Amino acid sequence: MQKINKLALITGGSRGIGKAIAEIFAENGINIIFTYNENKKKAEIVKKFIIQKGVQCEIKKIDLSNKKTFDLFLKKITKKHKKIDILVNNAGYLKQMNYLNIDQKQWYKTIDVNLTSVFFMIQSYAKLAMKQKTGNIINISSIGGQTGGVKAPHYAAAKLAVLSLTKSFSKLLAPYNIRVNAISPGIIETDLVKKMIAKEGRSAINRSVPLNKIGETKDIAEAALFLATKKSKYITGQVINVNGGLYLG
Repeated sequence: MQKINKLALITGGSRGIGKAIAEIFAENGINIIFTYNENKKKAEIVKKFIIQKGVQCEIKKIDLSNKKTFDLFLKKITKKHKKIDILVNNAGYLKQMNYLNIDQKQWYKTIDVNLTSVFFMIQSYAKLAMKQKTGNIINISSIGGQTGGVKAPHYAAAKLAVLSLTKSFSKLLAPYNIRVNAISPGIIETDLVKKMIAKEGRSAINRSVPLNKIGETKDIAEAALFLATKKSKYITGQVINVNGGLYLG
């Protein structure tokens, strides 16, 4: 195992893409702090796996739709850890529904988790990273933000805005040696896609992708690992598309 000896803060690390990122970081010697929203049992399983890799791990239950909650969390974390090398904004909320049925409560929850929390996490982390004179922010967006999402236009709008934040903050924070990049996943085999597979069939979904296969969470994690290391030290303000050729913009 390569000992990188860094600390990463990952939102939404108990399942799916966040879990895969936390695990591959741990396998490469990066200490982990990750948040989860509901399932403590799953979070504890991931924590156990990470510790078995010989690195440190802390977990925290927070509601990213509540700014006061994660403000307090970040205040405690940055007080305890004088240096956080990597911030991964991964946590997301998606409920597919007809646009005519999206009410104000559903709209705000989607925007708060997928966009508002990303802005304020970056804002808080930037204050610490400026003192460190180094930092690395990786935002997880979605192909829906690039192509539009007819099954979840509110989610797609938030994810497109995350790409805009990535570019804005890459310019704002570059003078402090803080890099900001995004990963835009395509159809990745998460819990949501597994439901799509059960409904539509794997073959049908595969045929919709130029590489003729559904992506794995590890595909996104490996891209995140690249952005977390010195191999990407001259890359900032970029969007890495990991989508099997589904979107070529």
